Amino acid sequence: MILRVECLRAIDRMRVRSGWTPVQVAAAVQDLRDRLDAIDEISLSDDVLELATRPFPVVVETLDAIHLASALLWKKRNGEPIHFLTNDRRLGLAARAVGLEASGFAERG
Repeated sequence: MILRVECLRAIDRMRVRSGWTPVQVAAAVQDLRDRLDAIDEISLSDDVLELATRPFPVVVETLDAIHLASALLWKKRNGEPIHFLTNDRRLGLAARAVGLEASGFAERG
């Protein structure tokens, strides 16, 4: 799951940039594992990759396109709303532009 890789990379950035101790890193990794267990995983399938190659209303990078495509396919397959969380303004705006509820990013500026 790409989410796991991105989260673990973020924890490692905190270790390096913010000086997290081994105890803090271990706690963050355990918390991440606990949270990931509650998340529905979407395989990096041909459907996801095909949708990610299509244009989006807002320019997004490759991994962001994969995240958006995954969310859109999950919503379509489950027939339920999905709340898209990101701290990236452009990705949040792109999520909203494709009809997802999105939050966690700076909406102004």
